[in-house]
This record gives sequence, structure tokens and C-alpha cells, in this order.
Amino acid sequence: MASLQHQMHPHALNRRVLSENYSIDCYFCGQVIQGSAYCCQEHCWYHLHESCALLELPLQILHHPFHPQHPLELIPNTANGTDCGYSCGDCNYFMELKLAVATLPPENNEDQEEESKEEEGIIIHHVSHDHPLISFRAKMPEWITCRGCWVKESGRVYYGCGECQFLLHQSCAQAHPEIRHPFHPQHPLTLVFYYENRFRCQACGFEKKRQLAYYCHECRFHLDVPCAALFGSLLKNEDRTMIQHFSHPHQMTSFHLQMKAAYIFCPVCILQLSGEVYFCPDCFFLIHRSCADKLSPEIVHFLHPSHPLKLLEKPWYSSGRYTCSSCWRDDGSALHFNCKKCMFDLHPGCAMTTLIAAQDGVATEFQPHAHEHPMTLCVTTDKTDKRCAACEFYVDDQLTYSCSLCIEGFVLHKSCAELPREIEHAFHPAHPLTLLPQAPADYFYCSACRARFEGFTFCCITCQFYIDIGCASLKPTLKHPRHEHSLIYFDKIPILGRCDSCGKGNNIDAYCCLLCNFILHHDCLPLPPSVNHKCHPYHPLILSDKFIDGNPDSQYCDYCEKIRNPDHGVYRCEECWYTAHIGCVITETESEPDLLGEPYEDPHLTRMNEEIANLEAAIEVIRSNLKASREKLEALKRQRDRDFSKP
Repeated sequence: MASLQHQMHPHALNRRVLSENYSIDCYFCGQVIQGSAYCCQEHCWYHLHESCALLELPLQILHHPFHPQHPLELIPNTANGTDCGYSCGDCNYFMELKLAVATLPPENNEDQEEESKEEEGIIIHHVSHDHPLISFRAKMPEWITCRGCWVKESGRVYYGCGECQFLLHQSCAQAHPEIRHPFHPQHPLTLVFYYENRFRCQACGFEKKRQLAYYCHECRFHLDVPCAALFGSLLKNEDRTMIQHFSHPHQMTSFHLQMKAAYIFCPVCILQLSGEVYFCPDCFFLIHRSCADKLSPEIVHFLHPSHPLKLLEKPWYSSGRYTCSSCWRDDGSALHFNCKKCMFDLHPGCAMTTLIAAQDGVATEFQPHAHEHPMTLCVTTDKTDKRCAACEFYVDDQLTYSCSLCIEGFVLHKSCAELPREIEHAFHPAHPLTLLPQAPADYFYCSACRARFEGFTFCCITCQFYIDIGCASLKPTLKHPRHEHSLIYFDKIPILGRCDSCGKGNNIDAYCCLLCNFILHHDCLPLPPSVNHKCHPYHPLILSDKFIDGNPDSQYCDYCEKIRNPDHGVYRCEECWYTAHIGCVITETESEPDLLGEPYEDPHLTRMNEEIANLEAAIEVIRSNLKASREKLEALKRQRDRDFSKP
């Protein structure tokens, strides 16, 4: 497991190969890490992509597009690593490290098109910014977010202001100052930029600020730039086949969206629109084709069995809005099911999800073990800021059971409502655990993850053992030859310790036995089936699940000469019966190159060499910075002598 000392972080970073179960963003580029990463061994939860960690950061940038007049010097990490960046001592100019690297010019490419070269150095005045913007090509465009539309693009050309570090996509920078749009044909729309004031986009319905928009001053009509571009491109298609669907009064056409539409969501499933959609060119209506096919013009629903519910295009209330009686989402000018007699409304997604669940055998009324009232099946959204009373996680547009008799709106995930009254658990094998809706002290500290909770708990009152619902769902998933008990996967190990294979920290993405404080990193799980080891140079040692020779109580490791557990795996020679702990063999084997026939190196010596190399690298950075500072000092002295030595 390689380690390095990075300029951006004060602690050593270990190389890890993360599993698919573990998801975290890179501290540098902000993208999700998959595969190899460098992680802090001091439990800072600091992670870098391997490519970001090994990215060579220049000690000096001579001509940055944002500050070409003076060189920028690298400022390495401070005590907490938050002040990394590039600075100009002459101008007191500072640029955050990520932005500085992302906006560097890409490496010279002889195959680069001449058109791309001609796009650099163009100066424009834009409505979004007080200063002129200059065009340049960016080295890492995927790291940059446009300040005009807040969307990331793959194009390499940007327009920016070096003084304010303000950036626009090329498409936003070159957006037409005035357009005619089919959604508002009566007047032209003017490009404006809202900094403090908010506006509501007439297409996607979202309130926004600090963003570009097209605006009609006479009608106060707004379209944000992504929506204006998306709908404009859809309407350019002349070969449209029109259809009539009962969910909408106008004719619609079917389109295939290659990418998810920014900020535009299906009125049924509330997911970003992509794939096959129906689109109305006369108004702002899009819907997934699959969602439209599931709808019915009229339904009978168990949440309102007294009258049928009709599908309406818009609310008939004077406010122009309705509140869903299932998820309590407040919505306006959208599809919904309604009973006019009772003023009862259901969001179409809630209505169809619960109906399909009931048809599949899910109980519409349920009495949980840990609640005094019967509860009704519904869909609850996280927009109501409600949490499941059992696990304390937000409900997120999913099936739940809700209690209408509790004033505070008692809600349980369907899975939490169906929890058993009593369980047997590997974390506390001595006694069964009983489900309680609340700990005796109104809160508890989970005996597994050590966090404080106020939700449901499985507990053993005799032993004062409490675990939260999330930890109670964890089950042993792995039997490893290095340990007698089955191991449980944790994205973050609650106990402090080091991996029992590599001896390093980073208690993330690992398998653990809480009973024994035994930890194995995900990438340390595989064991070689056979090894050549200096302790037994005559024959290879073969991995075995366990080996008992004679009396089970007198099993010794032939390497460390200590008693070993006969139920643990071992490395043994099938010819000589030489038997050793896996840990005695594999810990040294991982750091020694004996398998390649090279000389053995002491692990302690390896660690010392790594520390020396890291210190030498840090000293080299200091030397380079000191050299640059001395050169600057001498230049200032010469300038002082010239300016003040005149009579």
C-alpha cells in the first residue's frame, strides 16, 4: 500500500483501491471517486483521486491567463491544508489551487485545430460582469462551473475575468443579447443577469438568482439560459409526429433527449427528464413517455375511497396551487388527481406509486409493533423536511406509513414500519435484542457506530446495549481465513485502529468484527494462494482455511512460536507441515519482494525510507520557494538602489 506526502494536506496519504460500496468526492476536483484513491491515514476523511494526488503541481506559474503580468508562487498546505493556492507577492493576488490548475492552458498539441487557437484572447463586454472578459482554453474544464448557468460542460474554451475570477462557458458568453422564442412570440426577450434579485423560470418553474436569463420587460416573462436553449432546439425539429394524450389539452410530439435536461423534471415521477419524452410545443409541458403511459383519466384510490379522482391539468383553486394529501408537496399549474366535492388532491406520482404497491400486495393499513396507532400507506417527500421516526433519515419520495392521529406527523419508512419485535444480532450474541420506539433516556449512543440517536433502537436492557436501526440492518457478509468470526462491511469503521493486514490507518471501506476490534481494508482482503517466504525457503507455503495437528489446544505457529487458534486460517507447507499465522507471513510478504527473487527488505526500514523520502521532497519544495524568494528580494534591493540612489 503506497503512501505519499502531498502538498495539499499535512498528513501522509495511503493509496487505497475503494470498493463499489464506498462513495466519496475527491477533495481536489470535487468528482466522485471510483477505484484508486489516496486517503489520509489520520482519520481526516480526506480523499484524492489517484490522478489528482499524482498530478504535478508547478511550483511557479509564469503566465496564468488570469494573472499574466506576474508569476504565481505555490503556497503549500498550512496546519489544516485550507490555504493551498497560488499567490503573487507583488499584487497580493491569490487564486485557489483547484481553480488555478483547472484554468491553466492545456499542453501544446500540434494537432490542435487552428480554429481553436483563434478563439483565444478574444475580449468581450458581457451583461453578467462589470469588467471585460477574455477567452482562453482550460486544462481541466470538467472542474469548472459556469457562473452564468451553473452547469458544467466539456468544452475547453471559457471567458473569464482575472481580477474577479469570474468564469462563463463559451456558449453563455456568446449568448445572443436578444432572441425571439416560441414560448413568448409576442415580444423579444433580452439577456439579463440577476445577482441579488430572484426570478422564476417560466419553463422549469424554479426560482433562481446569480444566473443569466432571458427577460421580457413588458410581460415580466423569464426563461433561464439552459431552458431557452433546450426548448429552442426541440422546436427546431420540423419532422414532428403529433399525438393527443388525455393528460394535456394540446397535441404533443415524442422526442428522445440524449442527456438529462437541467432543472426540468417530469410532473409524475419528479425525476430529471431524459430519454423518451412527450413535448408540447405550445406551452411548457414535458413528461416521460413511460409516465404518461401509466396514467389514467380517472382512478379510485384507497386514500379517498368515497369518490373517484379525476386527472386535471391545472388546479382549479383560486390560488392556482394544490397540496398533495399524500406527500404534502405544495404544487402549482401541474398534473394532479382531484375530487372537487371533498377538495382532495393527489400528486400523480404518489397516486400511481401507492396504487401499484397495493396491487402488488402491500398493506394499505398497517399497525407497527412500535407505534400505538394504525398507519396508512402513502408517499412522503423530503421537501416537507420530515424524517422517519425510526431511523431518523429524511423520507425521499418513497413508500412510507403515516399516522393521521399524531399531531407532529409521525412517519415511518415502509421497511422501518415492518421491523420485527425482536432480533438476534452478531453485535450482541449473548442475548436477543428488543425493539423500542425510544431509549429510556430519550436518546442513546449506538454501541456499534458510537453516534447519538433519538429514534428507534434494538436494545438489551440487561447489558445496556443499544444499536440504531441502520446498524441493526448490518449483517455478517464475509468469512475470511484470517479471523474466526464473519466480518461486516462498514463504509466508516466506528472503532479506532489499524488494518490487521497492512497495519495502516484509514478506517474506511473496510470489513470489521466489532467483538474483536478486527479490521481488514477492502483492498487488503485478497490473499495469495501460495507464497515463498524467508522463514521456509525450501517449499512454497499454501493458504489453508484451518489446520489442526494433534491436540487442538496445542497448536503453535512455527514462525513466531506462539499459540495459534486452530479455527483460523494458516499458511503451511504441504510437504513439511511447516505452519504459520497468516499475519506472520503476509505482513512481511506484502512489503518484501521475495516472490520476485529479490532480497528481503525489513518493513521498518521501508517505513523509515518512505518518511525520509517524504521529508526530502518537502525540503526540496521549501528550497525552491526560498530560492524564488531570495531572487525576488535581490531584485527589490536592486530596484531600491536604482530608485533612491539618484541625487
